[in-house]
Amino acid sequence: MFFAHGSNKSKGVLVLIKNDLDFEAKKVIADENGRFIIMEAEIQKQQFTLINIYAPNEKKEQTIF
Repeated sequence: MFFAHGSNKSKGVLVLIKNDLDFEAKKVIADENGRFIIMEAEIQKQQFTLINIYAPNEKKEQTIF
């Protein structure tokens, strides 16, 4: 399990990895505000970049994000 969390009332992203998957996280960048997580990983001997984003709902915040 890899996650970036915001406050206890808002934001947060999570990536769950199945236990028996041939998976190795090479690099993980987790946003301190819980808006995104970026992972470079090797899955079954292939390289992947996984990105999970929790974008703001309000237009003003979306522009800033």
